[in-house]
Amino acid sequence: MVERVPLPGQGPGLEGFEDVLRNMRATFPDMHWPVDEQLCDADRVLMRFEWTGTHSREFLGVPATGRPVRVWGMVIDRVQEGRMKETRIIMDTLGLMIQLGAANPPGL
Repeated sequence: MVERVPLPGQGPGLEGFEDVLRNMRATFPDMHWPVDEQLCDADRVLMRFEWTGTHSREFLGVPATGRPVRVWGMVIDRVQEGRMKETRIIMDTLGLMIQLGAANPPGL
């Protein structure tokens, strides 16, 4: 499995992908990640989501803030023989950093 848009420091393959998900679950322990929309075409699946959670430990260099966050994104997976072969998780990381106080909104 190949992650086409890895997070900084993400390791390769399925193990790296699973490590990122475990870290996010530990960092945002009340994380809720519902799928708002899902589209399928041949071997591709697109999911649109908006996850929420509370920032309880360091994430991407930002110390725990205790702040609630709401982050939109999409996942595009390629599936072959019932197994995920490629994935792209595209989420509003700038919006997340703004919510955590680690970045200023554009124009400020």
